[in-house]
Amino acid sequence: MKRKKLLLSFIVGLHVVGFSQERLVEFENNLNSSRYATKEVFQVVNQENKDFVMFFINAKQVHSYMFNEDFEIKNKLSLEDKRRKYNTIIGYGLENELNYNLFLTNEKLNKFAGIGFSFDGQVSSLQEFTLSSYKEKFIQTVTIDNKFYMFTINSETSILNIYEFDGVNLPKPHRLNFQMGEFLGRDGKSQTLYNVFKINSRGNYVNIETNKIDNKLPNPIEVTSKEKKLYVIDDHVVFTFDNYKHKTQILTINIKDYSYDIKTVTKPLESIKLNQKSANTYINNNLIYTIASNNKEMQVDIKNYRTGEIIKEINLKVEDSITFKNTPIIQEGGIYDNYRELESTKKFLRKISSGDLGISAYEQDSEHIITIGSEKEVARGGGMMMPMGGFGGIPIATMGNSNIFFNPTYFAYNAYTSSKSTRIECLFDADFNHLDGDIKPNIFDRIDDYIDDTGKSNTTLSSVASGSSKGGYQSIQKESEISDKKETETIFRYKDYIILGNFTKGASKTYFLTKFTE
Repeated sequence: MKRKKLLLSFIVGLHVVGFSQERLVEFENNLNSSRYATKEVFQVVNQENKDFVMFFINAKQVHSYMFNEDFEIKNKLSLEDKRRKYNTIIGYGLENELNYNLFLTNEKLNKFAGIGFSFDGQVSSLQEFTLSSYKEKFIQTVTIDNKFYMFTINSETSILNIYEFDGVNLPKPHRLNFQMGEFLGRDGKSQTLYNVFKINSRGNYVNIETNKIDNKLPNPIEVTSKEKKLYVIDDHVVFTFDNYKHKTQILTINIKDYSYDIKTVTKPLESIKLNQKSANTYINNNLIYTIASNNKEMQVDIKNYRTGEIIKEINLKVEDSITFKNTPIIQEGGIYDNYRELESTKKFLRKISSGDLGISAYEQDSEHIITIGSEKEVARGGGMMMPMGGFGGIPIATMGNSNIFFNPTYFAYNAYTSSKSTRIECLFDADFNHLDGDIKPNIFDRIDDYIDDTGKSNTTLSSVASGSSKGGYQSIQKESEISDKKETETIFRYKDYIILGNFTKGASKTYFLTKFTE
């Protein structure tokens, strides 16, 4: 989903790099003296004092560097045996400012491990655990005020389990036992919460796991077209379910006292039969965007999330021109033609209604940018149709940092820069009056252009001399000490800006942190 390349000029230096980016720090992973390549890099931010820890993972080890908010390394620690079977990071929690806990799972999402990093005692440890019952299915995790929460559900029931971790051992769950009639299935009839998670609007069985959304970002259609979403809004965890095309079901849980609220929001085109339309929902900045379409028409309703008041209605008929778009009708991700521009409203409506329909919105410079489209379906052998790449082109249980559990910022960026969608982008003022003109590049565009301009990790070195942050060469880096994969890159939210972490070409052992403002 890459816009026309920016012409960035920048000054290479320790601090200033360009218009909206700033080099914060560079450092070396000098804890790694093994033969194992760095395969992943990720971060954990202390939400209270703004310290953060950068973790470098190889096949056997985890090396960690704690920074203060002045970007000075204040501590280091390694774990020498992380257990290979735990290959997906699902979250983190803090016991205090010097004790960080990471949580991982295996490919089947049925075995888990908590890794404790005690920077004050210079001790790391690993604790394995399984869920309380084999009937429990893992859904998602959140970290709020440095505390880690895990959500599971019992098969074929409406019992939602919430685990609140104080350390790395599995605690007793808080159980919410919902009554029949509180949730609706795809046909509008009473259904268990488990089946609301498990059965989509087409009647297909899908993964229980749920996309976690950072709605301050320009999330791509690949992320927002999913029918199940989780948002963290203040101290509340908000699940939205779009398995029923006439109404969005919203479950809001107060994570402090486990009280909850269930409400529904009516979607557009309610008079059209369920099997003759597609529909979805997105929440952003106290606004809820609902969309419904078929090959004849489309409607978007923008409402106040709290009151339900309609703020804007966007209508499109097949015979209309799309007067509210600011881009061509873009189709990306074809097998033989990666980028196309479609001409007619008819083709646009047909494409978005036959795929996984979605809508995304974010604010930039007091303007609203709305993306409307669908995740593209591509024909494979035998005539079967399937979405490209699963969740945004990334297998769920491969990369630790870029998955739907741990880092929604980096997950959204990866999906954005490898889009497989048909879409338009639309620009509106603060009152949702349409604006003419080009849409300014967003923060993901700027990061992507910066990476292109500065170069990605150099992966062809046979040996490189490297030194400590205090200067002086200490060792010769083996070729295996750096991975040739994109997993060594990370993007995360810190304070009120975004940080890119990466190795760059020509600096194969030096890791850079660069600030981007939104």
